[in-house]
Parts: sequence; C-alpha cells; structure tokens
Amino acid sequence: MKHDLILRSEENLGEKKTSPCTAVIYGIVAFLKSYVLRKGWRYGNDGLVISIPNANGVFYKYIKLYENERFKKL
Repeated sequence: MKHDLILRSEENLGEKKTSPCTAVIYGIVAFLKSYVLRKGWRYGNDGLVISIPNANGVFYKYIKLYENERFKKL
C-alpha cells in the first residue's frame, strides 16, 4: 500500500498543486462521499469502518504529493 501511494504521488507530480489544508479537505470530502452519499451509514459500524480508511487513503495521497513537491523544490 505504501509503495502504491508513492507511485501515484510521483505520477501526479507537477500536475496537481496541493497543501496540507487541501489534503484535509479532500479527506473529509472522501469520507462524506463514502459515508453519506453512498449510504455507508446504513450499514452501521461496517460502513464507518470502510469510510474512515477510504478518507485516510485520500488524505495520505495528497500529503505524499505535497511532500514530493516540497522535496522537488529543495
């Protein structure tokens, strides 16, 4: 999983600009999309357990992209 995030962030390097705030916002949006729009709340704890890691993965994807952008500038 970790290697997959690194590869995705390297592919998007230079195409997308991001910041830690953007990562948080996209993580929250991913959670709401999974839990509310796709009706994960109907499944109780199972829906919550699926939605949280989904949002976490989106957050880490954008944070890794931000880190790669910063190291590229250095």
